[in-house]
Amino acid sequence: MADYADANPPGLSTEARTNMRKQVLTVLAGLLIAAVTIQTAAAARHGRKPARAPVAATQPRDVSHGPSAPAATGNKSCDIIWCYQD
Repeated sequence: MADYADANPPGLSTEARTNMRKQVLTVLAGLLIAAVTIQTAAAARHGRKPARAPVAATQPRDVSHGPSAPAATGNKSCDIIWCYQD
């Protein structure tokens, strides 16, 4: 079996190696936190709906598109639906 002391490259002490690992992990953790923060802010902005003007529940009836009233001729008077003898 290989000895763990032989796996370390020469020139770096165990303490220096430990410090480098801590620094790399700190930088990676900071980048992860920044990425999550940016993604959360983008999701919150995307989830908002634009303000809309209130719309009436019922639209007013447009009588110009309804059935035309019968024409009054002679001695008749007519309303929207019926004609009556005068």
